[in-house]
Parts: sequence; structure tokens; C-alpha cells
Amino acid sequence: MKNSAPTIENIVLSVVWSIHDHLLLIFKNDRWMLPGGHIEPSEQSQDTIIREIAEETKMKQPKDCRFLFHYEDPSLDRHRIYFIYESSFRVNPNRKIPFKKTEGIEKMAWFKPSELPENISPIAKQAITDLLNQDFQKEEFLLRNAQRLYEIKLDAEKALDGSTNKMIIQKIMEITSLLKKTADSPN
Repeated sequence: MKNSAPTIENIVLSVVWSIHDHLLLIFKNDRWMLPGGHIEPSEQSQDTIIREIAEETKMKQPKDCRFLFHYEDPSLDRHRIYFIYESSFRVNPNRKIPFKKTEGIEKMAWFKPSELPENISPIAKQAITDLLNQDFQKEEFLLRNAQRLYEIKLDAEKALDGSTNKMIIQKIMEITSLLKKTADSPN
């Protein structure tokens, strides 16, 4: 008996943010999950997530939409690849969101990241956790560099009190290098 290769499913999901930093979750199949769906054969993943959000929530044209990361979930009968996006909309989280019951969605709600529901899907929980950890690491990086920039600024001010132009140029080069590292840091 031949073993057949598992079916590969490409799925996009998005962490959708409101203007007040709440995230949108949809409730179907007895759990909360991120909006999203399957990638059609002729679609790019970013086009799919924008289409899926519009279909599920009737919200169109996100303020921004960016790819974050992907997860793979191989199982015996299928291999799922989840492409995780982050998108934001100029939507007040107090606004009721219209949705299509035909999508199997029972309800939708906005949540603060610190107040996620208990019955959230594992992939949604992992994506949100990874995104928040990524943002925390970026803030730490920027804070460390901001402190170093301040120290360099103080050194440069001291250098202006009668030191040579060479020292001033060196401090300017340090600041430029540090700013470049900050700008080139991963999102």
C-alpha cells in the first residue's frame, strides 16, 4: 500500500488592530481565532488576507498590512502553513462589527492584548504572543540605543568645550552609525 503525500494547506491569518490597540478575534467552532482563511491558487498571501478580512468583517482597506512570520503544522493527513500578518484599521473598538454568519462566524469582539479569552485557538495565541514579544524586544533595543545616543550627545557637548574638531567628527560618526543600526533593526 502506497503512502500518499499529505495535502498542503496555505492559510493566512491576521492580527487586526483597532485605533485603540485592541485586537479583533472571531468566534467559530467553539473558540476564538484570528481572521483569515485559505489562499486561493491565483492569489498572493497579502491579497488573501485583505480579501478575507473584508469578507468576514466588511472592513476594507487596512491602514497598513505587513507580513510577520509563518508557522508550519505538519500532521498525518495534511501539512498546514500559516502566514501571519498584522493589519490595522481606523476603527473604534466600541463599534459593532458586521459579519457574515455564512462564514461560520458566531460573533466577533475586540480584546486588549492583556485580556485574551480562555478558549483561544493555539495558533492565534502563539501568533499574538510572538508579535507582542517581538515588539517588546524592539522597544528594549530602541531604549538601549536611545540611552547610548544620550551618552554620546553629552560626550559631544563636552568635546565642544575647546576640544579638537577630530573628536567632534568622531562623535558624529558614532551617532550616525548608531542611528543606522536602529533604522536597520528588524521590525
